[in-house]
Amino acid sequence: MNFLDTANAYGPRTVNQLIAAALHPYTAGLIIGNKVGADRGPDRSWLSGASPGQLRRARAMTPIAAVQNRYNLLDRSGVEVLADCEAHGIAFVPYWPLAFGQLAEHEEPQAPACRLGATDAQVALAWLLRRSPVVVAIPGTSSVEHLRSNVAAGALAPRLTDDEVTALTALTDESAAALDRPAQSTLDALNDLAVRTASA
Repeated sequence: MNFLDTANAYGPRTVNQLIAAALHPYTAGLIIGNKVGADRGPDRSWLSGASPGQLRRARAMTPIAAVQNRYNLLDRSGVEVLADCEAHGIAFVPYWPLAFGQLAEHEEPQAPACRLGATDAQVALAWLLRRSPVVVAIPGTSSVEHLRSNVAAGALAPRLTDDEVTALTALTDESAAALDRPAQSTLDALNDLAVRTASA
């Protein structure tokens, strides 16, 4: 692993300070992505993601290293920007790559997971890596065991067959995807998270 995803909003600033304390002096090849641009909507929700038009305007002002938009097996709302990133050699960093744990409700990842002796989550991460050469996966983790499981997904990516990749890609209609229209599964997961957070 040589890429860490962070943001000043985490803490706020606490995570960045912990990363600096743990890893400085930084080794060659280490990449730390520090997100900017997240904003609050009128309803206090977080708006996070760049539209194709915003990416075009940003590219006219400065070189863009990476874009982080929502994109996973169940929510393809970042697909238009993914295409632009591919065209211009920009890293695409999909957030919520495991679809808020909603994968268990779908059968499509189960067959390749069984064949590979893997989990549905590992198959979802492997699919992301096969989906495009500009994708950089950033699954979150809360334990060393979970970290090892996520890292192992990288080795599974080349072992997915072309037919499996095609079937997983067809799970969601990308032609209807748009950044301002999150998938219903994402909206449901956000509502569940809000309820759990309020009751905690």
